[in-house]
Amino acid sequence: MNVEVLTGPPGCGKSYDMRQEAIQNPGLYLFAFPSLPLLREQVKAFQAEAPTSIEILEAHSEARGSGSVQSRLERNQAYLQRNGLTHAVMLITHEGMMGADLGGFADWHVRIDESPNTIQSNKVRAPASADMLKGLIAIAPIGSHGWGEIRLLSGKQGWRPLSEDDLLRPLSEMLKQAARRHGVFVDTVEWKDSFGWCSIWPLGCLAHCKSVKIAGASYPVSLGAIVALRWEGGSINFKSTVKVMTRTKQPTVRIHYFTQSHEGTTKLWDTRIGISFIRRVCDFLVAKEPNIGFWAANEVVEKLLYSRLHGEPIPVKAAGLNQFDDRTSCAMIYSSKPLTGDKPAQALFGINDDEILRAREEEDILQFVMRGAIRRPDFGGDYDIYLYSKRQAELVQQKLIASGVGQQVMLIPEPDAGIMDANPKPATSTKEVVALTPEASAAKEEAAREKDRQRNKEKRDRKAIAEGREPGLRGRPSSSSSKKP
Repeated sequence: MNVEVLTGPPGCGKSYDMRQEAIQNPGLYLFAFPSLPLLREQVKAFQAEAPTSIEILEAHSEARGSGSVQSRLERNQAYLQRNGLTHAVMLITHEGMMGADLGGFADWHVRIDESPNTIQSNKVRAPASADMLKGLIAIAPIGSHGWGEIRLLSGKQGWRPLSEDDLLRPLSEMLKQAARRHGVFVDTVEWKDSFGWCSIWPLGCLAHCKSVKIAGASYPVSLGAIVALRWEGGSINFKSTVKVMTRTKQPTVRIHYFTQSHEGTTKLWDTRIGISFIRRVCDFLVAKEPNIGFWAANEVVEKLLYSRLHGEPIPVKAAGLNQFDDRTSCAMIYSSKPLTGDKPAQALFGINDDEILRAREEEDILQFVMRGAIRRPDFGGDYDIYLYSKRQAELVQQKLIASGVGQQVMLIPEPDAGIMDANPKPATSTKEVVALTPEASAAKEEAAREKDRQRNKEKRDRKAIAEGREPGLRGRPSSSSSKKP
């Protein structure tokens, strides 16, 4: 199977090139996008660029008509065949594409915009429900490494009632993936108190299509590409084409960061001290950048920022969106580091932590900051980016310079937010996280000294009483107090 990969920095015109290919070369094209907002943008772009002779159809949950995405796909195909239309574009989401049966698309060219999230993975504890799962889900051993593939005993149509059951709700994603024809793998051959599961959408399921092309700034290092090479081996031949961005103007980019001593995580930000960190960042942004263009954050952080920050909150997965390319500032307080739920996928496909960090957090941040004015080749003004940590800021600086964006790309620390040297550290007495800022550290040292002073005073007082002296007074004990009764 040959797969063409179109890479290049965000904003260099990869999506435009794929649209123009479909417009200028008659045929049937299935375009897949990561989100509905991006899909709607692309529908408008096709309508503006394509002649009326090209049929533009949609197949997603909010498209006209009723039924599942699969039924909409089949209905659109029937419409094209019934009317003898041979030049058409059908638009779908990544989620819809990966959940559909595309067996009837042998005559179609598939175009995937941005890297699809082809891997699902998690860890599950089931100390009381393992026996119940035996009556719902069967495991068929595969290979010789203790892994199995699961099968719903109620059939593929029975996943929804199971996923809507309150007791099984944590397994809803696993059940949904198991209902698809690509299946789910578990790291056990019989149900036990805890297990890990992992599912993959194999790129090879498009091998029967006329052609396959993927456009993504960093697709070669995405988890989907890594798994395709390791799972499907030599059956896929990737051919990469790099598109260079040609700029007529160069912006001045300032990348601000709030801490150089620790990394943000959702676990930290869900604690008392982590919340205090975010409040300081929020206070700083409200004072320094009251009219920020757009922003994004993890859900645990978004709750604190939403009522305070101006500008427009957008999804953290913002790849491909163009609607914010008039904004000159943005903030992303975000973390997407390896989690416990990633362990099954890491074990099955040999993925390390650095590969996950690069493919998720680093790519999401780069895509996000490029949604603003700097994605326009004719923008030459000032552009401000606010990120949580120095490591994130340095990464974006390197990426922007490498892709030729910015005549100046500067790093600007923001110590006034008050967390630049904060070092979250587990306390010895509790599991709560405490901050060792310079002020907090000095206060802690002074408290320790005061405790030592109090301990020494109590020791002296006890000695004075034993020697017949009044506590706190210097000198020898009186003669009368020293006589025996």
